[in-house]
Amino acid sequence: MKVLFKLAVRNLLAAGLRTWLNVIVLSLTFVVIIAAQGLFRGMGDQAARASIDYEFGGGQFWHPAYDPYDPLTIQDAHGPIPPELEPLLDSGQATPILIIQGTLYPQGRFLPVLIRGIDPAQDVLKLPSHFLAASDQPLSSQPRTKAASIPDEIPAMIGTRMATAARLSVGDTVILRWRDARGVFDARTIRIVHIFRTIVQSVDAGQVWLPLPVLQSLAGMPGEATIITLAPGATPPLFTKALAQGVSVFASAIFDPHLPNSDRGPDSRLIPETGAMSQQSYENKTNEKPYTSIKNEPSPAPTRSNPGWVYRDQRFLLRDIDQLVAAKTAGSATVYIILLFMSLLAIFDTQVLNIFHRIKEIGTLVALGLTRRQVVLLLTLEGTLHAVLAAILAAIYGYPLLSAFARTGWKMPEAFDSFGIALGERLVPVFTGGIIIGTVILIMGLTAIVSFMPARRLSRLRPTDALRGKLQ
Repeated sequence: MKVLFKLAVRNLLAAGLRTWLNVIVLSLTFVVIIAAQGLFRGMGDQAARASIDYEFGGGQFWHPAYDPYDPLTIQDAHGPIPPELEPLLDSGQATPILIIQGTLYPQGRFLPVLIRGIDPAQDVLKLPSHFLAASDQPLSSQPRTKAASIPDEIPAMIGTRMATAARLSVGDTVILRWRDARGVFDARTIRIVHIFRTIVQSVDAGQVWLPLPVLQSLAGMPGEATIITLAPGATPPLFTKALAQGVSVFASAIFDPHLPNSDRGPDSRLIPETGAMSQQSYENKTNEKPYTSIKNEPSPAPTRSNPGWVYRDQRFLLRDIDQLVAAKTAGSATVYIILLFMSLLAIFDTQVLNIFHRIKEIGTLVALGLTRRQVVLLLTLEGTLHAVLAAILAAIYGYPLLSAFARTGWKMPEAFDSFGIALGERLVPVFTGGIIIGTVILIMGLTAIVSFMPARRLSRLRPTDALRGKLQ
């Protein structure tokens, strides 16, 4: 084997320019694939990290009627905070958020918004909610669930996108209207006390943040919330976790494409992206057999008598981001295939030419004692060494290029700010060992296969024919 390796290296270097052209093309394939994979990985990590910091935390409990993709559910998606979650709230490991629909009237215009109430003293999310605290009252004494006094001008904060759409700035006052729990419309003046900046659009665009106790009093929903966000690392109650597993399994059974689903209609409100469903839809589905591809032992789903709050972990909440990254990665496979086709085709042609031009040399090697299997291995090794040299060359010029790319990132156009995904002004790629090693193994494996395909014809070669320059 050592002799074959030395002979393969000598033959490869003797080919001169032809070898280095193949190596350069193959090294470009290495660098481009690693750069693209790192960019998509960085995009997913950036979006997931920002979403966890500003919206999802360590997971969320949803009111059974809450569906973020169906605005018709917002009006009824509120209820008393479960007593089992009170210890988490008292210890600061969770924070409740109340969501109602409203209308903003800036400068004679009107904008439909979602009014979100959050505890000014919370530190679960990175939202600067402390700006919503009353100036004459410390954060620690801000009430969480009890009725609070309503000031003449309610403090509110919005994001930069909302400020641009509404043409508002810090200190501006604007009329905000909503409908309370009894269905009565009411309106108050709010004052913008802070404008925060974040790449998470779901907490910015079309959102107005108020102090939770104030919003509960305005809406006539004391002690109620729509979602409860846990701090990263907080452990949800076990009984609720088991209940959430049952809901997840049941949702996967409904949305699985292999199962029939004939009762979709205006009353079912099935939303594949969330897995949430209305109570009427659940009653129509209770007789179906759950599809247990996600959980092996499903728990019973909630019923009308015990609706329960639905627990959504980070994996569920970040599913949209994971699917986006997977779709982008699959879409870029076209570029990978083109680059691999160009480089591997050059190596394949090189191997075919080697066999025809070196047939007498191969016959001499066979006559000197090399077996047909060793000859095939020699040519396959020569082709595979193209990938080895390409990996070395890619490391020489690719490492500084990719390092600079990882430091500076890729500046995104302003239009991407309205795409609905948490993308910052710059995408910073993340190059992991799995991406680099996986790319190297993939290209080397394909190169070995392409090198073996023309060389396998030599397994039937007779030394006498090879010495005469004849190939069957």
